[in-house]
Parts: sequence; C-alpha cells; structure tokens
Amino acid sequence: MKRIPWEGAGELRARASAVLEEHDLSRVRTPLELTERIAQITGKPIVIEKLDDAALVRTTAMWVEYEEYSKVVLRSGDRTYYQLRGLHHEFGHMLFGHPGCEGLLLDEGIQRIAGVGMVRGRVLIAENDLSPLSSNNVHEAEAEALGALLTRLLLRPTYLDDERVFG
Repeated sequence: MKRIPWEGAGELRARASAVLEEHDLSRVRTPLELTERIAQITGKPIVIEKLDDAALVRTTAMWVEYEEYSKVVLRSGDRTYYQLRGLHHEFGHMLFGHPGCEGLLLDEGIQRIAGVGMVRGRVLIAENDLSPLSSNNVHEAEAEALGALLTRLLLRPTYLDDERVFG
C-alpha cells in the first residue's frame, strides 16, 4: 500500500490551517475580499468565469494560469454553493502553489478553454513517477482541506455575539 505523506486527516487540516494563518485570511469577510486577498498573495488578478461547456462534464472547477492573471472556470449549471466550493478548492491549489500539467492541454476541450494558459492544480503523470509529496491525490486533498476552511470562513456570522443570542 502506498504511504500518504500525512499521518491523518488531523495533520492535513493542520497544514491547511497553517496556510490560512500564514496569509492572515481569517480576517476576510466577503467572497470579493477573499478573491482580492488571494490575488494579492499570488501576485496576479483573478478572473472567475462560469461556462456551460461539454469539456467540463467531469470537471467542476479549473484553475488556468496566464502570464498576466489567473482564471478559475466554474460550471455554470452547478448550484451556487457547489460553485463556491469549487472556487474555494481552486483557491486552495493557488495558496499551496500546486504545479501545472501540459498534458491536460492534450484534451481539445480543455485546450479550447485554457487557450495559452496552463491548467494548474492537476497532474497527469503516473503516480509511480512522482514523489509522495507531488502526487495528484496529495494536491487534491490539500486543496480540498483548505477550500473547506475558506468556505467555513465565509459562512460564519458577521456578528458572532449577536448570533449567540439565538443559541
């Protein structure tokens, strides 16, 4: 059995929490503020695009990096919360600095969407050819853990003391 590079879900959440703290994201209160802060951290503006495209049938969200900006593509037909989770998952890839893969551009649909950009956060290299810390499963687990923290961050009440009145 292949060993994963973390001891369990607790360690994975701790690593995601450390990234959240490192970038002082706990102060963010709105989706726009979160997007602007991640753009500041990565040094590139972020464009969010919703598409209805057959190439996205197996992809809920995708990060495409260009020389001047990053773009997150979301499936337009998905429910709003699902789109938000996909967006935050891609933000997780950005904050962890996950690599890109030119092999994904062999898919004509993905190439049409990405254009001259690089699809980041996914790799198509066989797992045996990667170190345990570079595998696609690790990237996806890290992005999912951080994405969940980002979503929870924005779903908390703005005025916590007022919310305590209601139990």
